[in-house]
Order: sequence, then structure tokens, then C-alpha cells
Amino acid sequence: MQTTPTDINVAHIQHLLTTHRLGRQISHLAVTPSTNDDIRQAALTGAAEGLVIIADAQTHGRGQYGRTWSNTPRAQLMASLLLRPSWLAPQHTIQLINAFVVVLAETLTPLLAAPVTLKWPNDVLIAGRKVAGVIAEARRTPQHLTSVCIGWGLNVHDHPHTAQLATQSTALTHWTDATYDRNDLLARQLNAFEPVYDQLAHDPLIYHTRWYTAMHQIVGQTRTVTTGTQTIHGTVTALNDDGSIVINGQTIHTGMLDFQ
Repeated sequence: MQTTPTDINVAHIQHLLTTHRLGRQISHLAVTPSTNDDIRQAALTGAAEGLVIIADAQTHGRGQYGRTWSNTPRAQLMASLLLRPSWLAPQHTIQLINAFVVVLAETLTPLLAAPVTLKWPNDVLIAGRKVAGVIAEARRTPQHLTSVCIGWGLNVHDHPHTAQLATQSTALTHWTDATYDRNDLLARQLNAFEPVYDQLAHDPLIYHTRWYTAMHQIVGQTRTVTTGTQTIHGTVTALNDDGSIVINGQTIHTGMLDFQ
């Protein structure tokens, strides 16, 4: 089993890429507060689409509702990607993000014998335990998106060990004796996502069926969701096309879903 984290090698990543835009500019940082903050600032200063910022450690990485993304230096793949989908109507932003989450899961599936699934709204699980999470931020005009910053963290060699998270999270190396290289994993993700991203320009719903199929098992389950202001417990009665779920008659667009 590979237990020693691999070093990031930008030249090697770009050698592995088959993309035309995504990852053709990569900034590698030893430590940063948040790669999504960095990529958002780069977007504001005119950085080109496809820029990737990757860090060995984040001091203020975050997930939903500002929750900290716990990380061990060099043991996770922590990266952010800048997209400029000016062709995408703002109401389809969620389909873009959902497509990225599905592709992330699909790149991991061939590497593992254990089941890879999705957890609403944007987590990837191995055998019911979180291995990756995605967070996205969009800037827009009334008619167009000007930028979408997608950040993700993937537990490769290690995962959080707090009392709560130790039973809810996992890492790739816990499921196989294979060697995992963060450079290869990043290249795989970008190579898989770029053609999907290009297809979204012609049909923003092209990956919606895959996302819906992966998420639909939540319908009919009794679950607890914590939002920024309340905790809601009840039966999920609908999964909507905009990515929201309905519990006890309330439509919830994002939140922290309990583990089962």
C-alpha cells in the first residue's frame, strides 16, 4: 500500500494532459489559506479559463457553510479550477457543478473495487464514507456567467481523524494496495471533465441524467439536513432538476446531509 504522499510535479501533470484548455496553466503552492480564494482572485484579475491552483496544504480550506476542510500536508489532492462559461445561462450553473461532481466520481470508480457513490449535494463517497467534496462559486451578470470557480478536495493518502470525521471519511489508499499519484489523479480528472464541459455548451442538461440517477436513491429516505439556519428531519419526497430536494414540504437547495 502506498503510504508516502507524492510530490506535485506541474510538468508531469501537463505531460499527462490531453486537454486543450483545462490545466494548461497550473500554479502549485506549498501552503495557502484557500485555493478557491486564490482562484477567485485570479478570476477578478483576468486569468484565463482553465487555470488550476493546487496546494499541498490549506490553512482555511472550506466546505459548505464555511466549514473547514481538514487536511494533512501532501496527503490530499486540493485544487481549484477556473472556468469562464459565458455561453451558459446562469440558471444552468447547478448543472455545470453537478456534472463536475459526477465526473469526479466516475474517474475514481475504475480505480476501486468498493462502490463509489454521490451524497447530496456535492460529496463523493467510497462505501458510504466521504472521500471527496466539491465547492463552487460563480460570478455573473443578469444574462451571463463571467466565471465559475470549482474547488475540490480528495483524500488520497489520509483523511481527517477527529472523533466525528474518522467514522465518516476515508482515503483512496484505505481500499486498495495500488499506488496513487496526485499528479495522475489531477490529470485524470481534468482529461475526463473537459469533453463534458465542451458538451455542456451545446446541451447544458447532457449530464443531468447521470447526476439524477446517482442521486435519486435519496428520494423516499428519512434524512436530516442542516442548513445555515435550521435542522430539518423528515422524508425526502423529491429531487428537483435544479439540484434541490424537498423534505417535509420544504425545498432545500443546499445543506449538510446526515450520513447513513
